[in-house]
Amino acid sequence: MRHLPKFVLGVLALTASGCQNGEFKMPDFSSWTGEADTNKASSTASSSTGSSSTGGSASSGGSTSTSGGSGSSSGGTGSSASADSSGSAGMSGGSDSSGSGAGGYSVAEPTEAQNSKDSVDVSGTESWPWSDAKVGWMVRHKMQGGMEMVQEVKDLDDKRLLMLNKTYMNGGLVAASLMWSARYMKKYEGEVVKSDCTTEELGDESLTIAGKSVKCKVTRGTCTINGEKSITKSWMSDDVPGTMVKVESEGAGQAQGVVMELVDFKKT
Repeated sequence: MRHLPKFVLGVLALTASGCQNGEFKMPDFSSWTGEADTNKASSTASSSTGSSSTGGSASSGGSTSTSGGSGSSSGGTGSSASADSSGSAGMSGGSDSSGSGAGGYSVAEPTEAQNSKDSVDVSGTESWPWSDAKVGWMVRHKMQGGMEMVQEVKDLDDKRLLMLNKTYMNGGLVAASLMWSARYMKKYEGEVVKSDCTTEELGDESLTIAGKSVKCKVTRGTCTINGEKSITKSWMSDDVPGTMVKVESEGAGQAQGVVMELVDFKKT
């Protein structure tokens, strides 16, 4: 999930990759997207006091964010500089006198890809949860603070996906991108972060999402970093695009709560 808040991306990376034998490997997201063409970005902003463009970046696996790049990773999770810079395309901001609570941003959903299909690095061989996606696959996740993120596959070929990522705040569309990305990642060859982490499988549990029963595998990961312990519980399902159904986290100075929760999905 490529354009997610960095905190969420970190949680997702831990969830998806897990910590094994005290080692955590951050996925390599450098092949996911090519350079964004900001000239193709579609955005609007209006207010009684004026508007100004913003460079709020986003990073990771799925939807763009106005929080300055809290990313995926999708995905979220550290991401490459190209993904960061491209995530902000199509977003402009101004003051909001409407009281809608949308954070003062207003954007239009892009109708053309914001990067060149041929600019995407397709040399990767490592699969990720969206590698087998089909046109029309969609997920909508609810997050803390009134934020919702939508990912939808609009087009594809054997090596690339065209993903529409949208972020809503209190019901208002605040960020949107339409980006080509690689269907496979490069094999991770970076530094391994040593940490005191364990992963425990808790079994299966069925959750009802948009009226549909979804069977999930439940795991709990515990990490102690710099003396602070954090616990992340996740629900994953192959019946859902991207596999992410629900994430709860506590510790490391944060109260227990749902970080991300699936509210709707389509898998054709």
